[in-house]
Amino acid sequence: MGEEGLIYCSLEIERKNYCLLPGVCGLDFLKGKRVKPSLEKAQEMVQKAVQFAIFQYHEKGIEPTMAFIREGPYAVPVLNKSGN
Repeated sequence: MGEEGLIYCSLEIERKNYCLLPGVCGLDFLKGKRVKPSLEKAQEMVQKAVQFAIFQYHEKGIEPTMAFIREGPYAVPVLNKSGN
């Protein structure tokens, strides 16, 4: 699904900065508009993001794959089309 299929779930990215990133803001999966959610809310955010991603792919008949990047705010995902 390309970069629009990315979902960013990070406590370190401020809501105002999500507009600079392609894809979906994980904070949108939470009720309320806290600037920085608690760790409990972060867990909820990730769970809902995974459910959303699986649903979106299954609707299109695609088996989803996921990557969790520990240092995500400091990484830029790149698709390697050569298969290496």
